[in-house]
Amino acid sequence: MLLSFRKTLRKTNDQNLHSQKSVCFQMSKPPGPPAMSDGPPATTDWAKCLFWVAHKKRFCNIHRVSGSDFCGTHRPNSQDKNTDHSNSNSSSPPIADSHERIPCPLDPSHTIRKSKLASHLRKCNAAKQADAITSNPFYSKGCNSGATSVSPVSPPIIDVDGAVAFAKVLLKIYSEKLAPTVKDRHLSSSEEKLGLKESIDRFQIPSGGAKHIEQQGGIIGNMRKVGLLDAEGKNEESMVLEMGAGRGILGLIVSGVLTRRRLSATSGTVVPKKRKLEGASVGGAGNAIADCDCGLEKRKTKLVMVDYCSVRRKADTVFRRNADDSAPDSYLNLKDVEITRIKCDLAHVNLPKVVSETDGAKGGSSNCVFIAKHLCGAGTDIALRSLQTLTESGKRVRGAAFATCCFGVCNYDEYVGRDFLTELFREEGVHFGRKEFELVRRWAGSARNDSSHKEENRGSGDNDNDNDNDNDNDNDNDNDNDNDNDNDNDNKNDNDNDNDNDKNSTSARKVARVLTLQSKEELAKACKVIIDFGRSKFLETQGMDVELCHYCDESVTPMNCLLLGKERGGGSNGSNGSNDSDN
Repeated sequence: MLLSFRKTLRKTNDQNLHSQKSVCFQMSKPPGPPAMSDGPPATTDWAKCLFWVAHKKRFCNIHRVSGSDFCGTHRPNSQDKNTDHSNSNSSSPPIADSHERIPCPLDPSHTIRKSKLASHLRKCNAAKQADAITSNPFYSKGCNSGATSVSPVSPPIIDVDGAVAFAKVLLKIYSEKLAPTVKDRHLSSSEEKLGLKESIDRFQIPSGGAKHIEQQGGIIGNMRKVGLLDAEGKNEESMVLEMGAGRGILGLIVSGVLTRRRLSATSGTVVPKKRKLEGASVGGAGNAIADCDCGLEKRKTKLVMVDYCSVRRKADTVFRRNADDSAPDSYLNLKDVEITRIKCDLAHVNLPKVVSETDGAKGGSSNCVFIAKHLCGAGTDIALRSLQTLTESGKRVRGAAFATCCFGVCNYDEYVGRDFLTELFREEGVHFGRKEFELVRRWAGSARNDSSHKEENRGSGDNDNDNDNDNDNDNDNDNDNDNDNDNDNDNKNDNDNDNDNDKNSTSARKVARVLTLQSKEELAKACKVIIDFGRSKFLETQGMDVELCHYCDESVTPMNCLLLGKERGGGSNGSNGSNDSDN
């Protein structure tokens, strides 16, 4: 009886304590701005900025400037023409012209006082960053750009009949010539058996979730299959160039795998696949490799990551954290990877200088492997042109792997496959030029694929700029800039939003309906392959054997096409025989 009473008393005390903690927590949490469902209220007791943030359905959460009902950014003279400030119940005096705010000419993401424009331009961070980039020896304005001129007007519009006739020829070319050459080769499972997931967990690599691991495994598996991860000669070091790197996770894994090449420095023998040697790694799975001084040479691999913007949770942190990690790993070797990060627009990066400076006193002895994962639209074409500058300068490029995406924002002036597509369509008696490319681009970009793709972008965790900071002018562009680049959205600027009921509409949906296709996705898929085919032909002119393949299932990402090239005559096909089966 007494024991039961004590238990009841203890339980009551615990509940009271929990209730007190909850009350304290609720009292200490500052109240947020009131949220409304149908616009701002006529009157409010909100004590902070009265600027109404329409897409958040609430007021701005920043403190007011003295003498005003608004914060410094949202004063009535801040040139924000899209917001009605008449809902404030303030009677603040008119603001002097000296307080008028305008967008910064160097970086429109923030505003400044018009009266202080001259002084701001001298100290703006955007100006400092631009000066730091242009002063670097690798900067060469427009060196990788193919746009020699800007079209003054939009390309001529093709009528409905012309668009339908062109689509018929396009679908014929795709089904008869291109579709049979694009293989489904999903090799992520092979990489997982070799220890991909275990190494990601061990090194605490922010890979972005299961879908991104599958994509990374698929790309690496295909690179391994064609021999891009094979060992090279004793006197050569490998350099991985990741274009549009973002956080650089793919480059981290590729360079780590490349450093783990199985080549004997003395006899050239390979460690047997299924023989687990004494002292082998315990962190991997499957085919563990001995990490000892028994003739197995681990040469340095250099990783160069090029991207225009800064991101969080970068691969650089993983390298620093594991710099002194001497424990063996059967899949990755990060200790023997040297990293260089370059912040610059891809169009202006002089890669021959980058490679020479990275090699230093060795005089450019590295052989280069290009990689890019979901490099948006014309960015892929600019990266391909940068590869051309390397080959023309005499540098050795062993191969390239480009996972393409965002076809809706491709650009005719930058596109590297114009001549090849012109010849391809000429064989069918059809002209191909700017206006036809515009149709292909629009149709390819119309593939707003299913909800699984949206869920990938929403929940992958790979894009980490999830700030909801009202200091950013309360116009939070929830664009998560990663560039592992896994913003696979192909919905940007596709301009394929014609009214399908309009008899002059040339939208993908309208054309697909006229051609009695099952859906516009059929037409969009053909257009994507057509665009990548032109890129593959360009890559062939750089002395490579090239193939297109689907490196993962569309349920993982609809942007699943891989442009894979290997130096012509560069060795055997396949590195260890583990990835020989095509799905």
